Amino acid sequence: MSELILERLFKPVIREIQNLSKEGRELKITPGTIGITTLIRCPQQAKLRLLYPEMKPDTLEIDDGYLHEKITKQAILNVYPKNTLIEPAVPENPIEVENVLIQGHPDVVIEGKKAIIAIEIKCMNFLPGYRLPSQHEKFIYGEDAKRLIIPEQYIIQARAQKYLLSLKADKQVIQYLFIKALIKINGRMKKYYVIRQVEDALREEEIRFYARKHATQSSPIWDWECAYCTFNQEGLCEKAVKPAPRLLLPETLPEDVRNAIERLQELRREMKDLESYLKKALYGKKVIITKDGKEREIGWVAREVARWDVEGIIKKLGIKSAQYLMVNWRRTRQLEEALREETESLREMQTVIDFKI
Repeated sequence: MSELILERLFKPVIREIQNLSKEGRELKITPGTIGITTLIRCPQQAKLRLLYPEMKPDTLEIDDGYLHEKITKQAILNVYPKNTLIEPAVPENPIEVENVLIQGHPDVVIEGKKAIIAIEIKCMNFLPGYRLPSQHEKFIYGEDAKRLIIPEQYIIQARAQKYLLSLKADKQVIQYLFIKALIKINGRMKKYYVIRQVEDALREEEIRFYARKHATQSSPIWDWECAYCTFNQEGLCEKAVKPAPRLLLPETLPEDVRNAIERLQELRREMKDLESYLKKALYGKKVIITKDGKEREIGWVAREVARWDVEGIIKKLGIKSAQYLMVNWRRTRQLEEALREETESLREMQTVIDFKI
């Protein structure tokens, strides 16, 4: 089948998938207000959305997120039809902070007899974690969910929604993130549902901080925003920045990030200790193990190494100013073709035995 026919066959299908994912997605925004996502994101992006309303992000990741959100909302409605609100305006009357009118729209709100449960729904390609037990089947929650490194902006968004819900609530507000993501546990990649409770609401001073930034600044709030911004990619944003590396104090990092760094350092120390032990325990020996369905050798493994006469190669190829050059040994085939019949005279093969894990 020709490429033209394939394109005509599947392009409409892909377009329909995108349409179905976005169907019923439009929020009913109170005129003059901003939502939480806009509040905690780049203020310049919010202005550009008003100038170029036809420009919207168009990626498969966004389509997947919309579909997951749509199915999850419908599932919650099916299970709890009487007490569930989808994307309600919270609070009913917008609040004014630093001359900015704010009104949230949590994805799902379930009103119980003793508590209000709010849920923010997310879909991610991959969610890193550490010290994860292997007994999970379809979902991860509780202390195990705290070992996953959830993006800080998702936590901030959920905390902000909890703050707005708590303003008028006469019951306890319990806030969750419900995330579908690919997670690696014991070397195996698998999709899980992650249920992470967000304990603390944003404080009033934090809401003021974001409102003040939105009202007075044009620079992005998060370092990664410009790299993913549609307006920046299309050359429409004059405020785009390339973030310079910043020196941070460990105590200023989110707890999840600090825990991940500490765990990484522990693992590196353990790796060095284990490798030192195995070098002695397997001295002069090698073992065949199976990993991810493939056999590989570990231990003291012999391999063929080429020792090249670099000066001879340079003379043969007529390269001048050779002291400024570095040979790329990964392109051995191209080097052999250039040297032709003189390859063997400029190369000596040796067998070396190295420790390999």
